[in-house]
Amino acid sequence: MRLNMLGGIAAVGLLLTATPVRAQDASDVSDRTAPNVLKGDTFVGAQLGVDFIGDTHYKCRCDARQSDFLLYGGRFGHFFTDHVAAELTLNWIDVHPGFYDASLGVLYDFTPTQLGWNTYAALGGGTEREHIRGKGEGFAYAAFGSEYRFNRAVGARFELRGEHVFGEPFFGGSSHTDVQPNVGVVLHFGAPTAPPPPPPPAPEMPQAAPPPPPPPPPAAPPAPVVEPAPAPRTSTDEIGFDRGKSRITNIAKAVLDRVAARLKDDLGATVVITGYPDASTPDRDRERLASERAENAKDYLMTRHEIDPGRIATRTGSASPEAAGHAQIVVTYSGGM
Repeated sequence: MRLNMLGGIAAVGLLLTATPVRAQDASDVSDRTAPNVLKGDTFVGAQLGVDFIGDTHYKCRCDARQSDFLLYGGRFGHFFTDHVAAELTLNWIDVHPGFYDASLGVLYDFTPTQLGWNTYAALGGGTEREHIRGKGEGFAYAAFGSEYRFNRAVGARFELRGEHVFGEPFFGGSSHTDVQPNVGVVLHFGAPTAPPPPPPPAPEMPQAAPPPPPPPPPAAPPAPVVEPAPAPRTSTDEIGFDRGKSRITNIAKAVLDRVAARLKDDLGATVVITGYPDASTPDRDRERLASERAENAKDYLMTRHEIDPGRIATRTGSASPEAAGHAQIVVTYSGGM
């Protein structure tokens, strides 16, 4: 009963690797994903499993016919690329008497990642013997499994392995095939760390207004020079939105903070906010999405910075290729400041 339960646990682990995972929005997981690189990763682990031996009397000097035995073992390996690793395994099969099972093989990881499922297949060969220097039997094996990486250092592995023993003595006598489901814990060392995030782009500084032209030379008879009143000056900023969304992002808040600072410096300045839909937005939703984007930007200036709503006007525009997915903010300053 206990051995059948161990085999069932390993089978459940392998089924979990095939379970589809619901896709998440990129903004929900961008801060939690680990780099999908394993080159240079070294790992060690221990496993517990069951060896279902095809020959019921193989190495078993016992009264009852028995074909399933506990398996205790360990593994050591190293990833030479993101997908390919060499792996050495050593197991102790608790038969009467027990024997060693040592093998060396190549592992290919189909989904290399430092956080989540790593599904793999492995091939290799080795030897079975009762003593380290005793007479042994050669075998070849194939394995399929998956390891769940909780973080860069710790993972849980579920594996189903099949071995074909060529017989005793080596490549002679009777042969048989074993099935070995096993579960284990794996520790990882030397995995590369995530690269640091790129620095945020420097905000664009508004260009200074050109100096006024010099006054004309006085005519004869000299007349007083009347300087014209400075023309109003405007500045234009843009904020971006996630596709199909009208929520103000952190990057957009930083732009709106700078706009609010200019409005507070010039109490006579006014602002016009034009919202644009995405180019791919359906026709029935374009006006609504553009209006929500403009109104959300206005609401942020009012609630966060207490800007008088009478100084803020909103409108909507069509989704041209240049303006799609944005809101344009035009500030008109009083007195040509």
